[in-house]
Amino acid sequence: MGCYCAAGHPPLLLWRRGTRTLLELKESGLLLGVRPTEEYTQTEFTLEAGDRLLVYTDGLVEAVNALGEEFGEARLGQFITTCQDLPAEQFAERLLDEVLGWPGKGSTREQADDITLVVIDVVNMP
Repeated sequence: MGCYCAAGHPPLLLWRRGTRTLLELKESGLLLGVRPTEEYTQTEFTLEAGDRLLVYTDGLVEAVNALGEEFGEARLGQFITTCQDLPAEQFAERLLDEVLGWPGKGSTREQADDITLVVIDVVNMP
């Protein structure tokens, strides 16, 4: 069983390898530290062997190419599906390469926001 809440971040993505489905856990809340008494809601979910969790900052999907197009959630979902069999470290490296290469060669656009991501593969469940 997993438990998730967010404080101003994009949704947690859960790739279910067994059913080949991508779930978005869309809890949302105010940024941490804005109000000391802020309460945050949480979502519980189950994990299965083969699942992959992706936690990331918005800089990942908001990277913009020379035409002004964001990398976006749809491309991220397609990447997850296409590269699902890569080990977590290679998956993260390739995803960063894709996003950082999104502006294209010769583009004068630079990455404007931080990019942080964590990839967690569920290997065994009791």
